[in-house]
Amino acid sequence: MKMIASYDPTKIQDYIAAFDPEALIRQSLRRLSYSKITSYTKRCRRRYFFQRVLRIKIPDESYFYLGERVHAHCQRFWEVDYQDAESFANQFVIHFLQRQKDPLKSGRNPGFFRSKQEFWASLNRGKSHVRNFYDMRIQEKREHNPRLIEMPIKGEYKGHKFEARLDEISLKDGKRRIIDIKTIRHPPKDREAANFSGSEQYPLYVILTKQWLLTSDPERTLEERRRKVAEEYKTPKVRDKHLEEVARMMDSLKVIRQHTGPSTFELIFPENSLQADIDITAEAEAALSDTLDAFLKGINSRDFPRKPLTGRFNCHNDCLYFDLCRTFDDTQDTRKELSRLVEQGIIIVSSRKRAPKPGEPLTYIQAQHEPLFLGQDSIVAE
Repeated sequence: MKMIASYDPTKIQDYIAAFDPEALIRQSLRRLSYSKITSYTKRCRRRYFFQRVLRIKIPDESYFYLGERVHAHCQRFWEVDYQDAESFANQFVIHFLQRQKDPLKSGRNPGFFRSKQEFWASLNRGKSHVRNFYDMRIQEKREHNPRLIEMPIKGEYKGHKFEARLDEISLKDGKRRIIDIKTIRHPPKDREAANFSGSEQYPLYVILTKQWLLTSDPERTLEERRRKVAEEYKTPKVRDKHLEEVARMMDSLKVIRQHTGPSTFELIFPENSLQADIDITAEAEAALSDTLDAFLKGINSRDFPRKPLTGRFNCHNDCLYFDLCRTFDDTQDTRKELSRLVEQGIIIVSSRKRAPKPGEPLTYIQAQHEPLFLGQDSIVAE
């Protein structure tokens, strides 16, 4: 695998000496999110330590890349008029194949696939997902209901700052809908299987959305989006089309804020959608509170053991930190252990033209096998 960054060896020891894991732990708690909490409570705590605390970067895993591309394409559904579901799905293939040439500059690593089979399976699953999305939502698009798309939100819960990203918030049939698009491989078949009452995401998103709508953040977000559209799109026809969409969302925000009727929380899966009326039950509130308490207790006690998993998140097959995890000696001082891994070339510092700053993200180089990156001739040639 090629190194995606270089570093000045004379600066490494200074970098490691200034590297403070305890400060990074505190920093990781400054702003929380649903994904950050569940990555600790439901996945592997050692992985959380590598990814969220030490910020050791790895290539995007295939399901993250698939989810990102599906979400971006579903946003285009509202911005661009497509002829039919098939043309919408075919455009997804083009966007899926686009490669980010400079992952450090863009802040993202290319999509990672362990095999050609996984690549084509992800592509076909995403194509099926967006085709079904088109069929499920085309009538709503024609109705021109008030709608906000891909909105970052912030709020507080139990004295802690949270952030999230709303895939969609809209009005339909007199109800305000909070919608989350899911790209999981095996979605629940009914509301009971979805377990809304036991989900941490459901009450958290409801609480944050209500707070967010009372602030000036939505206006700032839309104004920033309008500015970016005006700068990025050079073709007047395309630029005007996107500016119209931003103006429509500005108007939608006013209507959504004035809504005082019932609300729903809806999950959209590749083949179906499930929704629940928003009435946070004591059970849902307790589930969220207990999960947050367990998360904070574990982080504050520095509890980051390796937790091999089976099934969907198999430790050996599905975790890109697997080789590093086997190499990392948690009985040693973290700073000394990082120094050893850097000296051996297992970890490199993501800095090209300057000395690295304390706490700057690291990049982990896997030695066991070379991943297949999106855009390689060996993949797309088929």
